[in-house]
Amino acid sequence: MRINVEGGVLPPSYAPRVGNVYPARGGKAGSRGWLYVLVAMTEPDRLFGVTCLFLTVTREGSPVGVTQYGLHHVETMEPVAFVEGLEDLDLTMRMLP
Repeated sequence: MRINVEGGVLPPSYAPRVGNVYPARGGKAGSRGWLYVLVAMTEPDRLFGVTCLFLTVTREGSPVGVTQYGLHHVETMEPVAFVEGLEDLDLTMRMLP
């Protein structure tokens, strides 16, 4: 898997949505300039609310890790890019014999 990084500007969408890309903050990811790509948002949970699931990628688009944050935290972040088509991704899982 690889994310192709292209030029061009999209209108800003600051509401958290699948495909938004955020700069990593703090730690190894932040110091290396890595990015967080929002790949999924969980159903609300009574105890924790909505959790946002991220794929961590380098500036070149290579995956290097994963992380998660609560929706309340992500709502304070500003996206810097958007991955087109990620919200339409539809995979099939089949059980192994």
